[in-house]
Amino acid sequence: MLDFIRQFGQNRQEVGSLFPSSQFLADALIWRLKKHQGNKAILEVGPGTGAVTNRIIMNLVPGDELWLVEANPRFCEILEEKRQTVWKQSLTGVTVHIKRCYLEHLKEGLSFDYIVSGLPLNNFEPPVVQSILQSYMRLLKPKGYLSYFEYLGVRKLRSLVTRLIGSTTGTQVNQILEGFIKERQIDTKIVFLNIPPAVARHFQLHNEA
Repeated sequence: MLDFIRQFGQNRQEVGSLFPSSQFLADALIWRLKKHQGNKAILEVGPGTGAVTNRIIMNLVPGDELWLVEANPRFCEILEEKRQTVWKQSLTGVTVHIKRCYLEHLKEGLSFDYIVSGLPLNNFEPPVVQSILQSYMRLLKPKGYLSYFEYLGVRKLRSLVTRLIGSTTGTQVNQILEGFIKERQIDTKIVFLNIPPAVARHFQLHNEA
């Protein structure tokens, strides 16, 4: 927890919140993954200190593949420490990759059944948001599922605040995400037992799915 708070203070744009995700939000994000039959390839983007990762790992079986993509170097150290200690037994037979990079830099040719994202999209500039959404499209299998969350009301609040100071950034991000949600979202769940309250969103990105 202290590491998470420290990193939030140093880099609020990329960390996004003072507190890691609750187990209730984590479960709302991965409920489809829990029901998967057979082996699966999972990409978690922005896992932070591993709050959601903990719940994902509880639902892995030998033969599964898990990629953790995190840009924050301290968070990557924590994830690696957990892989070698508290997660070690649960990851027996599971192929795990921990990559310190931005999602957009993940190599070509990879594809996943599930993408679970903790990226604070509402904190980013419009071109970055577009690039991240395009990366989701590139990396998700045709019948795969994307799940991400955002804090309740934050996107519209940021849009309002940026307009008041004469910027269009928040409005542009809101428009990009609203379009994506309307076109691709298949279901959603509000999670009040999180600080702050959040909404988990689920998507299928390819028409053939």
